[in-house]
Amino acid sequence: MKKAALSLFFLLSTHLLFAQWTTSGNNIYNSNTGYVGIGSTPGFTLSKLTVWDSVNLPASGGQSIGVLTVANKYAGIGSNMALFENVNPAANSQAAFYTPVQNVFGIQAQVYSTGVAGNLALNPLGGNVGIGITNAANKLEVVQTNTFTATNPTTYAITVAQDGADLGIGSYASGSVLQSFNSLPLFINPIGNNVIINGSSSNNVLIGETTQVNSAYRLDVNGGIRATGVTVNTTGADFVFDSAYQLTPLTGLGKYVKQYHHLPGIASASQMQREGMDLGETTTSLLQKVEELTLYSLAADQKVSEQQATLTQQQATLVQQKTTLIQQQTLLEQLQEQLKLQQQEIEQLKQQVQGHR
Repeated sequence: MKKAALSLFFLLSTHLLFAQWTTSGNNIYNSNTGYVGIGSTPGFTLSKLTVWDSVNLPASGGQSIGVLTVANKYAGIGSNMALFENVNPAANSQAAFYTPVQNVFGIQAQVYSTGVAGNLALNPLGGNVGIGITNAANKLEVVQTNTFTATNPTTYAITVAQDGADLGIGSYASGSVLQSFNSLPLFINPIGNNVIINGSSSNNVLIGETTQVNSAYRLDVNGGIRATGVTVNTTGADFVFDSAYQLTPLTGLGKYVKQYHHLPGIASASQMQREGMDLGETTTSLLQKVEELTLYSLAADQKVSEQQATLTQQQATLVQQKTTLIQQQTLLEQLQEQLKLQQQEIEQLKQQVQGHR
């Protein structure tokens, strides 16, 4: 009788204990509004299931996926959960989900057996990764929805920080931005290799300005440019020395300069101030003027040489004429002296004739 009473009590207790679980085909469920704890009492009032230890889920090939929950196992302020593969020793990797700081969720890849940090692969078999977007169209797509401020690195979609330097990558309505912060320069290929900008595009590169006065220039710089050497493609001006080239007469050149206040073929100062100048064309034009000046100088030198030769000849003629004149003057003086002597002889003869009378 006593055994029968104990058996009845056990049956009633078992019925009361499992009465909240219901089976339906292969499914089992519990409609209880309370909470379930495994290995511990329920830990959170908002968690239907609290597991304190691990749950191993067998998979194909003898491997298994485990779920481990351990409070504050990793550096952080909240509880942690880890997914690990504990049967295959060659792939005992582990992904830890935890809260490193308040209101921040962290994912850390580790080696399960050692706890050493490991590599984290996102979609290694394909597919895209989106941050701030659900339908990424590229391998990695980052979308920032806040208001962009060029001087504030926290408003950039991507910020790279290393050794005290910050690099911001972002975009807004006016265009895309690549910015270095902390008063540090932006290095592009600091160890070498070519830098190609707009390699096959007709768009232009602006430095020190955001708009162009004349969009015909591929590179527009608002400020000075300093370099140890600049090579400009040009045709040269050797055509000036061609025998068929006609120099403008100096009289005509003088009239042109007096009227227009600049050399022919050279832009005026007002045009240069308004449009700038093409370095290649201007260099060719200036070379042309130098070569023309050379021809003017050669012509002037030839004329001076001819005049010098003429002057030398004239001087020689003049010397000859002077010599002849001196000779004639000497002869005249001799004739005058002879005439004077003859005159004296005549006077003496006159006196003798008068004395005989």
